[in-house]
Amino acid sequence: MLKNFLYKAMRILVISTAVNDRNGANGSMLDVYFALRDIADTKLAFFARNKFVGVLEGLMRWGIISFHYSRYTHIESWVPDVVFFISSTPISVIEQIRSCYKHCKLIIFQTGDVKNSCPLMAKKIEKIDKIVFQGIGQLNQFKQYYFSYNEKSYLLRPTIKERKFGHLTGTVNTRNFLDKRIDICIAGSVQERKNQLLAVMLVGELKNKFGYDVTLNIVGPIVCPDYKKVLDLYIKESGLFRNVNFAGFRKDYHKYLVKSDIVLSTSKEEGVSTILRESLFLGKLIVATDIVGNVGTLDSGNSILINLNNNAEFNSKIIHENIKNISKVVFLSESARLTYVKYFSEPTFRENISGLITSF
Repeated sequence: MLKNFLYKAMRILVISTAVNDRNGANGSMLDVYFALRDIADTKLAFFARNKFVGVLEGLMRWGIISFHYSRYTHIESWVPDVVFFISSTPISVIEQIRSCYKHCKLIIFQTGDVKNSCPLMAKKIEKIDKIVFQGIGQLNQFKQYYFSYNEKSYLLRPTIKERKFGHLTGTVNTRNFLDKRIDICIAGSVQERKNQLLAVMLVGELKNKFGYDVTLNIVGPIVCPDYKKVLDLYIKESGLFRNVNFAGFRKDYHKYLVKSDIVLSTSKEEGVSTILRESLFLGKLIVATDIVGNVGTLDSGNSILINLNNNAEFNSKIIHENIKNISKVVFLSESARLTYVKYFSEPTFRENISGLITSF
């Protein structure tokens, strides 16, 4: 009881670019907010958004009142003890808050690749008290490049909106694998960083070399039309137009995850992907690139990892060697689900975030 009372006495400000759960890694800040508001006096601020639209979405979608960062300095009667930032927060905003609240603790939430954040990250780290990582790969990379700041690091694996899937936990349809009729889903915006071209090339290899009747559903908005043209040309020249479907942006993208046999991620760079966490929750067979954002979440015990440096022919062979073994498919699926329960479940997340705010 005393512990809960002390939590409630704390004032925590969460600053995010996201006001809904469709903002990928930034949306994880909303999970932080909802977990914190159960144990402390917590407010949410947003920036880089149209103020009216952001407040309206916040009120309608979540039943919360958000306020724009340019106005929070006027709330003189409410001084936070802790402030959370997303890693993309401009350093000017961090400096502004530090000057307003000289005695509060500042926590920055790192969502992307640590190595590619240099050297701006170093300037931010000097001004904050804790830097929170969503994955082991990020944390290890940080320790490599910023070893002198190791005492500021903290691992907080993100959770997902479990209610989105209801009672579903996903099951592997072994008959589809036996019949070599595979439904693959890749979810994410169509752009070069997401590397959908590799996904299409893998489909071609699985079809032509190993005889699979494979369907690839690419679910996500087209943010780079020129890259979409590259994909269209390759699909046409390779005769894969019957095998590849562009579903576009879908609010119900999770339905594609549920019905898929394989969830594929070919990204060149990611934080800790929401899609992959949801796939772990569903117990899906996951095929993903072994990039930093995936390392520590995925491994050879719960997924099939492929390397960006290897060509589609080599990687498709790895996939085939795994999925032709039905017992291996079932094992990886069950391990995926167990990984979620152990590291990413909502109770685990709440416990870890409580540990973070009491670590000062």
